[in-house]
This record gives sequence, structure tokens and C-alpha cells, in this order.
Amino acid sequence: MRKAAGLLRKVLPQAEDTFAKFEKERADRIRQEENLQNAARNLARLESELKEIGLKIERLGSEMADAEKQSQAAGIRAADLEAKLAPFAKLENELKEQLALKDKSAEDHKAYLGARPLAAKADERRKALKDALELEGRAQEELRQRTKHFEEADKAFDAIALENARTAAITAEVTMARETQKLKEATADLKQEKERLRQWKEACAERDRIETETGRLNAASSLARLAAKVLKDAAPAVAQHLCSRIAANAQRLFNQISQDTIELEWKAEPQYSLRITPGDRRFAMLSGGEQTKLALAMTLAMIQEFSGLRFAVFDEPTYAVDGESRQKLAEAIMDVQKASGLDQMIVVSHDDSFEGKIEHVVMLTKRAGVGTEVVATG
Repeated sequence: MRKAAGLLRKVLPQAEDTFAKFEKERADRIRQEENLQNAARNLARLESELKEIGLKIERLGSEMADAEKQSQAAGIRAADLEAKLAPFAKLENELKEQLALKDKSAEDHKAYLGARPLAAKADERRKALKDALELEGRAQEELRQRTKHFEEADKAFDAIALENARTAAITAEVTMARETQKLKEATADLKQEKERLRQWKEACAERDRIETETGRLNAASSLARLAAKVLKDAAPAVAQHLCSRIAANAQRLFNQISQDTIELEWKAEPQYSLRITPGDRRFAMLSGGEQTKLALAMTLAMIQEFSGLRFAVFDEPTYAVDGESRQKLAEAIMDVQKASGLDQMIVVSHDDSFEGKIEHVVMLTKRAGVGTEVVATG
């Protein structure tokens, strides 16, 4: 616990410095994100203006193309009209000459009448000439309109504005590339800041875990100190309670296997002492048989109290006891087994004190050169 507290005292200053750095970096990251958002908005505005300029350029180019097509079509139609009117260019002079000839010579009038069919054709030619002139007038009017439209389109077209638009587009492209590079750098910085934020959160979680563990250790330490004090204060009462329980159980077992009933009192304070009533006697004041029975009762009572076992093992219980006492001791042990309710009892003995008193017997013998052998079972 002291190691954990010392480790915590060492870690806390570093953790506080780390948290302060994280807070400062987080503020810097927020400012960078705001700058990045402003740059993104400026870039979006530049892209919108660039799109509008591109649309204007496309519209002007389309109008120029249409004007050029119309001019070419007007030129072609004017050339066609000139080619069609070429055969009729000298028709009026010919008519004048014919009229002059008619006026000069009446004699030639007959010739004229004879040439009436030709005169009829002259009317047709005059009409054709008139139609051609009207067609030429319409063509010239159309050419004038087309020329006017072309001039208006040419006036509307501003080469300087186009060049400026191209320059602005190139500048916007360079700016966009620069801003894109800045955006990539800002994205990389943002990714790095996110990673540092993740590390900061992990550090915070580790700090919380350490604080929680420290609190738990402190609580456990306090609880342990309290438990130690409670156990220390309760030790005499607990010891006396156990002694009383064991003495009561031993008294019950002893009274079941002995003709003379007794009362046992086992005190834990100021030192362990066993008193038997009636007579206010101690263990050394009992007879040999009573000592054996009481020792068996106390042993079984302690086994039941501390282990809860339902069986017992007696190794040489009649060793160094005279023959008559061995028989009484064997009978007392069997009575104790019945009185204590043991499910099983194992007895190891070198004499015949328990012969006829137990259910299963395994007799062993040991011979020199041969070792231990099973003599009989039953």
C-alpha cells in the first residue's frame, strides 16, 4: 500500500503536466480547426466565382461561334445572289437600245411587231429583273442585319476581360492547389491531434483507474485496521465463546459414556483452565478412566468444532496402558464413537483391546527378511 502511495505521488505531477500539455494542445487544435474552416469557406467561394467566370467564358464563346456562323451564311447567300443577278446586269441597256431604235425608225416598227414574241419575253425578263432586285434588296438587308449583329457581338466580346478571366482562373487554380495542400496538412495535423486526444483520454482513464484503485486500497486499509481492532477487542469474547461451545459438547459426550455426570467449565481468561463439577475439580484430580474419557470427549468436541469431520483416526490409543485399563479404554472409545455420531472411525493398535468391538479388521505382521504381510481380514 505504501508502494502504491509512493508510486501515486511520483505519477501525479507527471500526469498533471501531461494533462496541462493536452489542454494547451487541444486549444491549439481548436484554433487550427477554425482556421481550416475559414480556409475551406474561402476556397468554396473562390470555386464558385471560378465556375461563374467559366460559364461567362463559355457563353461568350458560344455567341462568337454563332455570330461567325451567321456571318459566313450571309456571305454565302450574298455570293449566290450576285451569281444569280450576273446574267441580268446588261438587260436594261439592251432595252434602252431597242427603244431608241424603235423611235428612230418607224420602219423598224414592223420589225418590232414581228419581234413581238421577243418583246413578250422582255416583260418576263423585266419581271425577273424586278424579282432579282427585290431578292438582292432582301439579301442586302439581311446582310446588314447580320453585320450589325456581328458588330454588336464583336463589341460585347472583351479580349482583355477574357485574358483577365483566364489569369484569374490560373490564379484561382494555384490558390486552390495551395489551399488543398494546406487542407492536407491540416488534415494530417488533425489526425495527429485526434491520436493525441485519444492518448489523453487513455491517460485520463488510467488516472481515474489509479485514483479508484488508490481509493479502494485506502478503504481496504481502513477496513483492515478496523477489522484488526475489532478482532483484537473481540478476541477474548470469541475465545471464551469457543471454549464454552467445546466444553458443552465435550460434557454431552462424556455424560453419554460415563455413569457419573459432570459439568465442564473451560475459561479462556486470564489463562486457559478446565474445571469440573461437582467438587470443583481439575483434570489432574480425575481418575485414570475419567481422564481418558474426558480427553476423548474434548478431542472429539474440538474436531467437530474446528473441522466438521464425521470420522476420526486413533493411533495406538491403548499404548502403555495396563490390560484392564486397555479394555475399559477400548470400550470408552467405542462408546464415544456412538455418542458423537461419527460415520467412521479408524483404530491402529498393537494389542487385542478392540477385538470383537469393530466391524472390519485387517491384521498385519512383520517378519524379518519378508516385511509386512496381511495375516487376515474380516
